[in-house]
Amino acid sequence: MRRNPMNPANQPGPLNGRLSLSVAELCAASSVGKSTIYDEIRAGKLIARKIKGRTVVLTHDAQSWLAA
Repeated sequence: MRRNPMNPANQPGPLNGRLSLSVAELCAASSVGKSTIYDEIRAGKLIARKIKGRTVVLTHDAQSWLAA
């Protein structure tokens, strides 16, 4: 199957190739502050999960949130 190079999902970037990101990694990748990330999580606009006390965001959820 050929990949469409014009599709943003096929472009290399900080979110591609990862299953999940920590809040700090998402901040660095998106240039959005930590407080804003946590506000979006509390508001239900960004889906996050707790794994052994660490808040992580699935890459798919991060991309969907950034596209909204």
